[in-house]
Amino acid sequence: MTSTLIPIPQNAEFWCDRLFHLTAPVVLTGEEFDTYWPLVSTVYTKLNGSKIQRNGEVTVQRYECRLRKSKKGGKPPPPKDPGSVKKRYGTTVRQPGLCQVRIKVTRTIEMPITVTVERLDAEEHLHDLARSREIAPSVLAIQVAAAEALKGYQPAQVMNTLKGVGTPQGSERLIAIGGAHMTRKHVQNAVARRVHRVDDRIPLNRATTLRQEIDDAISFLGEKGWLHEEFTVLDAEGAPRWGLCFAHPTRIQALKRRGYFTQFDSTNKTTTWGHNVFSFLVRNEQGIWIPGTHCVVEGENPEILALAMKTFKKWCGWEPRYVLTGEDSAVEQLAVRRAFPGPEGGEQAVEHLLCSVHTMRTLDTRFKSAADKQILNALRKALYALTRNRCLDLCREAIYLAQDEVTKNIIRTSWLDTTRKWAMYARSHSPLLQQIMSTNGVDTWHRELEARAGLGNVDATIHGIKDMILDIMQQAECRDSTAQKALNDFRVNGYFIGNCEYPEVGLFPRPVQKLLRPEVDGVMDRIVQGKEAPVFDQDLTCHCKFSRQYLLPCRHIFHLDSRTKVLTKDRWQTYVALFADRGFEVYETMGHALPPVESEERPEVESVRARSSLRLRQLRERLTQQLHAVHDMMEANHVVEAERRETVDNWMGLVHKVVEPLADVLPEDIVRHNGRPWEL
Repeated sequence: MTSTLIPIPQNAEFWCDRLFHLTAPVVLTGEEFDTYWPLVSTVYTKLNGSKIQRNGEVTVQRYECRLRKSKKGGKPPPPKDPGSVKKRYGTTVRQPGLCQVRIKVTRTIEMPITVTVERLDAEEHLHDLARSREIAPSVLAIQVAAAEALKGYQPAQVMNTLKGVGTPQGSERLIAIGGAHMTRKHVQNAVARRVHRVDDRIPLNRATTLRQEIDDAISFLGEKGWLHEEFTVLDAEGAPRWGLCFAHPTRIQALKRRGYFTQFDSTNKTTTWGHNVFSFLVRNEQGIWIPGTHCVVEGENPEILALAMKTFKKWCGWEPRYVLTGEDSAVEQLAVRRAFPGPEGGEQAVEHLLCSVHTMRTLDTRFKSAADKQILNALRKALYALTRNRCLDLCREAIYLAQDEVTKNIIRTSWLDTTRKWAMYARSHSPLLQQIMSTNGVDTWHRELEARAGLGNVDATIHGIKDMILDIMQQAECRDSTAQKALNDFRVNGYFIGNCEYPEVGLFPRPVQKLLRPEVDGVMDRIVQGKEAPVFDQDLTCHCKFSRQYLLPCRHIFHLDSRTKVLTKDRWQTYVALFADRGFEVYETMGHALPPVESEERPEVESVRARSSLRLRQLRERLTQQLHAVHDMMEANHVVEAERRETVDNWMGLVHKVVEPLADVLPEDIVRHNGRPWEL
């Protein structure tokens, strides 16, 4: 009987020895890896999360030997009363640093799946495989025990059965798969992890089962007229994962209209069952972030998240072009790739971008030591570099500054190879991408949701699934009220009239007026600081951050206009026409008319060509204004037509007498005489 309960993979001993020692990189198919890795996986523990590298072709997970134990354990909480003594359990703490082996597992994303297991350095195990299995039994042994326990047997009965009721044959097979030191406690913990989540469990603080709560939540969504769909998928380890998608019929239309750019992220442990809630938000025409759809999932894995996004796509035809998430999560990136396969699946490619704030935090955390300060500065500059070559040069400089090969490889794989996801140069072609560089929209939504649910002050274990859905509904209604108010106020003009010298600003929608206000006020700050009025080409092209983001006049243009009138009526009409019958969605399809500049700061002085063109244009405008002033004065004085014609002809003759000799000079004569044509 034990032989049927404990299947031993073919050549298990050979693969255990090879994957344990790793004298050379081991390349396996996806099926072989899933078969033999559970025999040795407990030898190692994960180092951070998995990363997507090589431009999205592979996922990389790093491990360290369990006896290395680089992670620090948590300290016991202090007693509530100063005089009380908190009882400590009789636990033992393993000594760290007994082995220094580190490895990495590289798995391809596209078919056919291949997995490469190799060392990160030249360190070798200072112990044997039996010592590792003494600390933690193999995953395969745990899976076999859990499968038997789910039949209703007690842990003691499971252990007795797996050992062949005391026969030598049973113990031999259990030892062969790494379960020699497995105890009843291991079986009990395995059952807690592997039990089907949608079952009849009842937590200590609730009187309903998970199945009952799910049924109540689905009924509640149906009563409110919300779209919903429940599903279950198997994760990479074969364990079932549950999920529930839901969306309001009206708000999901916002996802369809404005889904060109979508933010999404999750908030953790919002219910008594430890579920995560993903929210997908889009910015509407008035600049308000609208929660389009939601998904409650059991844990985060790419299979369940990809299925949720496919469901949203089925409901409303959601076709994103850009997706922005917070951290560099392999789960979210894999889910986007599977839900939107791009040209291979006959769809438009979806670019996955990372939040600049989270990227900066990651840099500060990873390179926080004094020895890495120069690396940190180089990568910070690379983050905000406006050209690809500049960004890549700074990343290579950071690699050169790294003192060890491990750090060099981290910078090369996690930063140099993935610049299109986190660097600003990859967003310089679109004003929209430069406006929305962080996940503030979805982060604010989650903070409001947690505040409404009281999860910041009250334990989430009293919060059920229906309670969480009700919180989402109520908070979404508050967001709808905000959006309606923004819609009513969007076309309210006159916000600036009486407050500045530019009444044309009052022609813009109110949110745009609020954007322009600091730029107008910033002119006085520049004058106080003693800055000269900048000069531009005839298109008034400025490369400051505000101009790149919104394609509107910035404080530098307003400063120049305070000296020389460059914001003419025609130019204002061009700016106002952007929002004539549209809102912020105008930036979704608008490209950048400006080429990216190499300098990281906006140059205060433009080229000689631009300066000379500006001076000539100023002179022409002065002459034109003078001519119009002459006509206005003669009309006011009721000068007869013949006298008016004579006056204008005399003035124009004087202009021609001065200008025509200069216009007749050949360019080579001007260059030869050092630009002094009057000496010709």
